[in-house]
Amino acid sequence: MAERILMNEFKQLSKPGEIPWLNVQLGKGDNLFLWDVAIIVLNPTSVYNGGYFKAELKFPNNYPYSPPEFRFLRPLWHPNIYPDGKLCISILHPPGEDEMSGELASERWSPAQRVESVLISILSLLDDAEVSSAANVDAGVMLRKDPEEYKKRVRDNVETSKKDIPEDFVMPTSAEIKPPPKDEASDDFWYDSGAESFGGSDEASFDGSDAEMTYDDEDGNVDTEDDDVDVSADDDDKRISVTPNRKVLGVNVEDSSQSPPSGPSPSVPARKRRPPLPLPLHLIPPSPRFPTASQASTVLHHTETRPDLRDRRTHNRNEPQIQAFLRHSVDTRLLLPAMASSKEEAAALKDKGNAAFASKDWNEAISLYSQAIELDATVPAYFSNRAQAYIKTEAYGYAIADATKALELDPNFVKAYYRRALANTAILKPKEALKDFRTVVKKVPNNQDARLKLLECEKMVQKAEFLKAIEVGEPPSAAEGLDVDGIAVEDSYDGVHLGDEMTLEFVKDLTERFKNGKKLHKKFVFRIILKCKEIFYAEPTMPEVSVESGNTLTICGDTHGQYFDLLEIFGKNGYPSEKHAYLFNGDFVDRGSWSTEIALLLFAYKWLYPKGFFINRGNHEADQMNKVYGFEGECKAKYTERVYKLFSETFSALPLAHLIGSKYLVLHGGLFSDDKYTLDDIRKLDRHSQRQPGNEGLMMEMLWTDPQTEPGRGPSKRGVGLQFGPDVTKRFCERNGLEAVIRSHEVRMGGYEEEHDGRCITVFSAPNYCDSTGNKGAYINVGSDYKLTFETFDAVPHPNIKPMAYAQNSLMQMMA
Repeated sequence: MAERILMNEFKQLSKPGEIPWLNVQLGKGDNLFLWDVAIIVLNPTSVYNGGYFKAELKFPNNYPYSPPEFRFLRPLWHPNIYPDGKLCISILHPPGEDEMSGELASERWSPAQRVESVLISILSLLDDAEVSSAANVDAGVMLRKDPEEYKKRVRDNVETSKKDIPEDFVMPTSAEIKPPPKDEASDDFWYDSGAESFGGSDEASFDGSDAEMTYDDEDGNVDTEDDDVDVSADDDDKRISVTPNRKVLGVNVEDSSQSPPSGPSPSVPARKRRPPLPLPLHLIPPSPRFPTASQASTVLHHTETRPDLRDRRTHNRNEPQIQAFLRHSVDTRLLLPAMASSKEEAAALKDKGNAAFASKDWNEAISLYSQAIELDATVPAYFSNRAQAYIKTEAYGYAIADATKALELDPNFVKAYYRRALANTAILKPKEALKDFRTVVKKVPNNQDARLKLLECEKMVQKAEFLKAIEVGEPPSAAEGLDVDGIAVEDSYDGVHLGDEMTLEFVKDLTERFKNGKKLHKKFVFRIILKCKEIFYAEPTMPEVSVESGNTLTICGDTHGQYFDLLEIFGKNGYPSEKHAYLFNGDFVDRGSWSTEIALLLFAYKWLYPKGFFINRGNHEADQMNKVYGFEGECKAKYTERVYKLFSETFSALPLAHLIGSKYLVLHGGLFSDDKYTLDDIRKLDRHSQRQPGNEGLMMEMLWTDPQTEPGRGPSKRGVGLQFGPDVTKRFCERNGLEAVIRSHEVRMGGYEEEHDGRCITVFSAPNYCDSTGNKGAYINVGSDYKLTFETFDAVPHPNIKPMAYAQNSLMQMMA
């Protein structure tokens, strides 16, 4: 049995070009139980990039019931690699739980694992070391305390590894690797494609039809998967490695052109009904509302042709509306062609939505998919497509709702599981995402992308559980024991030095250093952060700002690590000065790959002009967001972990709002879950007693909420917080004597938008957000008369570093 399994796996992994980052051959004497492998690191942001790391895999005779042994043949500097080349990694540990190590069975080897899973885990481990369980203690200490020296040591290993590249082997690079064909195994299928099909039909779950998904077992028998995909706890710990059998087991009853298969129809298990998910408020139709022609004709058809349903019609809550509609129809038999016409029109709208999606016009795509759903709400692809567009606009709550609806219509619609998993990951709910990723891998076991995302999600869950387990209350400040004055500045440092006071000369030099791709000396980094922490702690939760005659205050929205676009604002609008104040309304870090540069420049200006430069906290100035959206990884890559921890402490001290001339409340998110809250409640909020926003309460709402067009309050499209309507904004402004609430937190294609009759203004200052959205950026100038002047600008070129380049998880990198 072991020989047969290993031969199949070897054939698959050794196909030329099958896995560009892997070179695999049989060991000495063509021993099937000994493989010579080389792992090639192609990630351009990895410190191991360009390495050709030779290793050997030894398989036991009872494989796959016991794990293989893996060993690098050359020394490799890494916290989880022993000096003899062996690894400390859970997937290579024997099956079952280990009380001593605390490893769960799901983390360790199981017979359902395969060689590819092991190699992917090892490749991921290189850039995501577990320093808490170090096999090489010296490497772990160096990674934490001196990452620059760690990188140098690793780069030496990389150069040495290149000696092992065979003469006839062409070393791949990230630039040379072509994307795979756009089929079911491509990443585009899962994430970037607006279309839903493999073969041109959006209704397809797998092969262009509404076929059920089947699997071949080793005996050649075909097992039909149960329609209701409820993955048990036992199944959660398994990897089902089977091949889809693309046989059509049924016909699409909505496609009149499709011929039924010959022979008896297969029996399909009845689908379990899931409780309906409430629609977002903006999708709930007004009442009263008559059903569409297709809805009415469907009810008519069923009640006329199914005697057993006639007596149930009175229980239909839409019955009075349907009867009224039918009474005013000329001939109900004419509605059947209308139904077909509605379906055709819906399909055409879906195609237009796909085109809008392909051109990155996400809002237009959402509108077109919504119109298609209005005409025909029976097609899961329409909901799944709209879920994908919602993901692009960060409306993750709506995406989850749409993906769930698609699965209610077709529990075998794999893309809906995948997209719901992505949306849950984005709002930091990896446990919920894990269930869906496991379902995807169960249904499409040979999809490498899905399996990699599953592994990454498992790592997120495990890491979160580990951090929770070792949590022992508030840790000591990262500033403890830090002797900034004792840090020496090398003679080779070519920048302006920073003393006890911030100077304009230093800020100008800092601006150019960052523009030219240089880093600030860590001594000055520490000094800036510590001084600003002191300044912010002394400020109230809501500072009140006035604009004196002849002065200007500029309000900027999210900048999200887009440093070169920040410089465009200063270049067009003027740099901060004694006469020109600035207020940055949160979310200046994460996503963009120059977040440390923006944070340090803004902090430097805050130190230079403490009474004329203001910063609000956004929802991304928080630990949970920084850990997954790039800022923590960027701090560690460019500076040290201690720098990140000091930033974290300082972010928690940032004010939550500013009051401008008693006329404008400026805060990152929006208004509250209850009308009882006033400006006085913001003033009294003790932000220092709650370092992180949490999932409820006043601080969370100030950072997370969004406006909606409908009156009242509604569920958040993000899945976090809530939404507030124009009546809520009006009451708040009138009660507190305000002209408007100015907020950010959301992309606006024009850079800004005046909503709620001008009482709610959104400003967003990151143009072409994440290098993909195509939006303008904007800022607001406020004079001493407190009139608002809106200015817009376009994105400018920047060095070729992608957004989220420093995200420590590939799942989050793909959210950029």
